[in-house]
Amino acid sequence: MLGVALVLLAGGGLAVWGLRSASRQPLTSRPAPAATTVPSPPPATPPVTATLATDTALTTIRPVWVRVIADGDRVIERELPADARVPFAAKTTIVIRTGDAGAVRLSIAGQDQGPLGRDGEVVTRTFTVSLPERK
Repeated sequence: MLGVALVLLAGGGLAVWGLRSASRQPLTSRPAPAATTVPSPPPATPPVTATLATDTALTTIRPVWVRVIADGDRVIERELPADARVPFAAKTTIVIRTGDAGAVRLSIAGQDQGPLGRDGEVVTRTFTVSLPERK
């Protein structure tokens, strides 16, 4: 019986010693993160001629937060669900800020301007709208 107790004590001591020596080993270092490059801003958006002030709409492909300012007036500022369509009127300028540029598309005069940027990218984009003069 005494022999069994000594074997158990010796085994427990070895286990503790193994844990201590393992904790003293240096941690393996992780590789340094790759340098991140800052993307250049998108090129200025050329003016798009709209036939009517209401020919403008914002659409989403997944839930996304957006703020739209048309001609200096806030149109919307909130999270929109996927597949939302927000028509609005703009005569001169449209400023859109979004938390996921890849989820937002803008259509001016029926012309899709494409996604506002890459997926997950936070952007503010300004569009100039020029309406034809009425005769």
